[in-house]
Amino acid sequence: MRRLATLIVMMGASGLLQAEEGGRYRYAFLVQVDEKPAVNLSAQLPFGTSYRFQAGEHLWIEVEVPGASTLDSITTVKLVDDSSGHMVVLDKTSSTGTLEREVNVAYALCGGKLSLFYGAQSHPPRCSE
Repeated sequence: MRRLATLIVMMGASGLLQAEEGGRYRYAFLVQVDEKPAVNLSAQLPFGTSYRFQAGEHLWIEVEVPGASTLDSITTVKLVDDSSGHMVVLDKTSSTGTLEREVNVAYALCGGKLSLFYGAQSHPPRCSE
């Protein structure tokens, strides 16, 4: 019994208990395009899935969620635009880490120029700034 209690504490501390119960990675995105209202997107996505967040009429974010929660798990995020009639990847970012971490990215697309901001952002920068 003592061995089982120790194992449960270790699993909880490492995040594995959450993974066993259907762990999910957390994502939060803010997207500012020119002077349009900013788009706030967030979700908790299960292991080994892909998801597309619609960020505008011709703009979306694609997320590839890792299949597990380890220190070397890789999350891939793409910002894609198809306003030209062709799919154009404006940004592709890969990051590593376990599910205890939330992926936060703010994008500002101003006059065709892209700026990225990582970490907790309450508001993306405005194009007029």
